Amino acid sequence: AGSYILPKYQDSVRVIADFLNKNPKINIEIGVHSDIRGAEESNERFTKIEANRVKEMLIDKFSIPEERVVAKGYGESEPIITQEEISKAETGDEKERLYGINRRVEIKIIKN
Repeated sequence: AGSYILPKYQDSVRVIADFLNKNPKINIEIGVHSDIRGAEESNERFTKIEANRVKEMLIDKFSIPEERVVAKGYGESEPIITQEEISKAETGDEKERLYGINRRVEIKIIKN
């Protein structure tokens, strides 16, 4: 798989790396979430792969020690917007916007 991250997201990874370099006692979790579309197992597998890509980039490109970063794929298990709320959207664009809120990467401090 490698640690390929789309160029438009690489600056975000750099911000995380800068934060970790300035705070050497902090460890983080990279949590990737999907929307509900697609098979649950596929969504979970995909989010694990994506979380690991971010972790690999932090390690390979920014020399962050591996033990400071935990990668977790949550799949569709923790939506911000429920499917019931999405189904009430009046337009396809609005539904897509709501699905997009559920597709996200969260960074949590897990040790200080």
